[in-house]
Amino acid sequence: MFEIKPYITANNADFNLMFSEIYQMTSSEIQDGLDTCKLAMHEDKTGYSWGLEVFELLIEKETSVLEYHGEFVSEIPTKDILKMLQDYRSALKYFEEKSNNERS
Repeated sequence: MFEIKPYITANNADFNLMFSEIYQMTSSEIQDGLDTCKLAMHEDKTGYSWGLEVFELLIEKETSVLEYHGEFVSEIPTKDILKMLQDYRSALKYFEEKSNNERS
C-alpha cells in the first residue's frame, strides 16, 4: 500500500539530502537523534554524531556540522535540529494515529 508522512522543508537546498534520509528513518532512529541533541546540549561531553548513510551531523552543544560523505555542508544551531526532529516526530505520530483510526 502507501504511507503518508510529513514533509520537512527549508530555504536551503543543501539540506534536502538530509531530509530525504530522515524520511526513511524509523521512529527509534529519530528518537536517537533527539536523544543525541539533548545529550550534547546538556552534558559537558563532545563528539556526538548522528545520521544515516550519506549525511552525518556532528552534534555539539551550540552548533552542529552537517556533512555528506565526510564533506562539510553547513553549520546548524543544535537547538534548531532538536526542534525540527521534535516537530517531525510529532507529525509522524499524528499521521500514524490518523491512519490507524481510519483503518478501525
